[in-house]
Amino acid sequence: MSQDFRDGETVAVIYFRVGYVPTDYPSKSEWKTRLLIEESSVIKCPSISYH
Repeated sequence: MSQDFRDGETVAVIYFRVGYVPTDYPSKSEWKTRLLIEESSVIKCPSISYH
């Protein structure tokens, strides 16, 4: 994840290199982390619609 500040606002971007298939999430811990990311305001690349 990359984080920067623009005009006093925090900007964060996450780039997925994995996580495209359900087998990339072998336990509840990984699913909980993915949910945390999806519910956050971080900019996701690619977006969930591309997964």
